[in-house]
Amino acid sequence: MRIDSLTDELLPFLREAVSLHKNILISGGTGTGKTTLLNALSAFINDDERVVLIEDTAEIQIDKPNLVRFEARREQTGVPAVTIRDLLKATLRHRPDRILLGEVRGGEAFDLLQALNTGQSGTLSTIHGKRTGNPS
Repeated sequence: MRIDSLTDELLPFLREAVSLHKNILISGGTGTGKTTLLNALSAFINDDERVVLIEDTAEIQIDKPNLVRFEARREQTGVPAVTIRDLLKATLRHRPDRILLGEVRGGEAFDLLQALNTGQSGTLSTIHGKRTGNPS
């Protein structure tokens, strides 16, 4: 609101969407504020909800009492990789009220759609996208 990224009408709409457990996918190009918006929307999540946060690199700043953080790991000598896809599948066993997914950029998109299709609501995530062509 301070920097006019959201209109006065959009803020209450987004707050209600989060409180009603609507799934929200934030799309935009590099440096457009996707993660910043995700951080802001996470403030509208009730403190009594179990939130599982999955990230490739820790960027999301969320302070909730019932938060579980998962971070992907590259393969290291003698230690296997743990992918976003692995973490998303494991998350469903933790009975989350909410899933926050740092960025969807690969095969995990299919797993996310499956989770949403089986009734997992209130998920917030970002996806990289850029506008092409003439905007007129």
